[in-house]
Amino acid sequence: MTSNLVNIHPARTRLLQAALFLALGTVSANAQSSVSGVLKIGDAEYQLKHITAVRMPDQFRPERLVTRLSLSDLPVTEAQLRDSLGVAKLKSKGGFHGVTFDIGDERSYVSMNLWSSDHNTIVSMSGTMDQLELAAQTPALVTGRVKNLRQTVNGMLFELNADFSSAIQSAPPSPQGERKQGAAVAELESVKVYLAMRKAVRAADMDTIRKLARYPQDFEGADGEKFVKLMQEEEPLGIAVVEASESGDTATLTVTGTQAGNEIRRTFQMEKKDGKWSTKNDNWQAN
Repeated sequence: MTSNLVNIHPARTRLLQAALFLALGTVSANAQSSVSGVLKIGDAEYQLKHITAVRMPDQFRPERLVTRLSLSDLPVTEAQLRDSLGVAKLKSKGGFHGVTFDIGDERSYVSMNLWSSDHNTIVSMSGTMDQLELAAQTPALVTGRVKNLRQTVNGMLFELNADFSSAIQSAPPSPQGERKQGAAVAELESVKVYLAMRKAVRAADMDTIRKLARYPQDFEGADGEKFVKLMQEEEPLGIAVVEASESGDTATLTVTGTQAGNEIRRTFQMEKKDGKWSTKNDNWQAN
């Protein structure tokens, strides 16, 4: 099968579509957690034997927590599930197949990724996802099933039905740095990078955008230019950082802007990797 790699960026997640189906399976070695299911991708079937669940900040609204759940044929550790690239690295090593869900506490929004080492495409979908039925959802436990979630993508049928139950690993405490306001905000390196990115987006300066972006590959070629146009349409006018704090390799920025004559305020999370600051999610609609 010939397929194209889809690089998943938080701001693009809601633009992507997909599907899958799980049916019989096995019980996890952990007595508190179990999953039964088979992931079908085209004619291939993959037995899902492992389940992991953690509490962690929502990638779209970091001030809120979500439950991230993985169902897979190979083990996924808590650290790998929390890492934005952890499951992708497992996929790249080969022999890995599974799905991950981010489930909000209010159950009004769910995002899902399908991962398969045998297929180059990373499939993602998001929305209310009525096929995901939860019998219990607390900070310590998630139990439910996925029923008849299926779709054809790029000519390939993905199908998913599953029963699952898992204890949830609690979220680690978020580090808090000194909050700065007013002129002091501009002294922070994270703020300088954030505002430089906004300036580059407004000017459609693709070279600078790729230099500053968390995922530079998202801004290559014609698709990258379309992505920037979408960002230009969504971002408000008069963007300003009114409060910010840095703690180690993380930063929290409170940002204001004007849209349709009304002031709006959002919180953005930034992260420093390899000495480079970048936003975890630039999407104003999701933050």
